[in-house]
Amino acid sequence: MTRLRIPTALNEDIPAGDYEVLYVMPAAGVLQIAPSRSSLGQKEKPAWDFLQRQTGVEIECVQCLGWFAVDGLALDELRGWRCSGCRPAA
Repeated sequence: MTRLRIPTALNEDIPAGDYEVLYVMPAAGVLQIAPSRSSLGQKEKPAWDFLQRQTGVEIECVQCLGWFAVDGLALDELRGWRCSGCRPAA
């Protein structure tokens, strides 16, 4: 499960905290996030470019569980994201 850390509230619907990425919609430029998979009715769809412009937003590597800046990440790379140290050699 890919998670994002949002350090400061973005609006009243998206307070600071850790969010699970439920799915991504690259064509629309948005992703669906929720505090947990079972957060019924609490799923938000922020625009990825908006999240990337927010100071301190980070993504968790699914392998080493370290947190990294989201700058420069393409939306379609988010699901199962791994840091450069955990990616297989090309």
